[in-house]
Amino acid sequence: MVVDCSCARNTTRAKSAAKSPARRTPAPKSKAGGDKATVKKTTVEKATEQVDESARRAEPPLHEVVLSILRTRPGHPHLAREVHTEVADKHGRSTSVQVVRNSLESLVKKGMAEKGNKQNSVMYTAPARAAPSNRCPNRPPAR
Repeated sequence: MVVDCSCARNTTRAKSAAKSPARRTPAPKSKAGGDKATVKKTTVEKATEQVDESARRAEPPLHEVVLSILRTRPGHPHLAREVHTEVADKHGRSTSVQVVRNSLESLVKKGMAEKGNKQNSVMYTAPARAAPSNRCPNRPPAR
């Protein structure tokens, strides 16, 4: 028995065309002075947004938090993952390890942290603070 393949193809095409959604047209825009389309925010919503913004502004930037973690034990090397867990635990900031690593790399580029390799692991340290000198900053060094 021979089956005509052309009719089988036509039925599957018709089925797949029926399954695709119809094309949508954009809804007509309402006039400026008009309906309930424009919704104004209440004073409570505005106040809530302002509180959220001020809370975000009160938090120090991530690079400052990371630097403070490194400075708790200057000269002691930290892994990026260790710094990440400390940021999450003590400071309650949810970031990824990669974001913390990028912040550490930026601190290294600025010279505020040092980077070293130990046993195929990248370690970051805060440089030990130099002892304050008795030299006047405006006077040139003695020769």
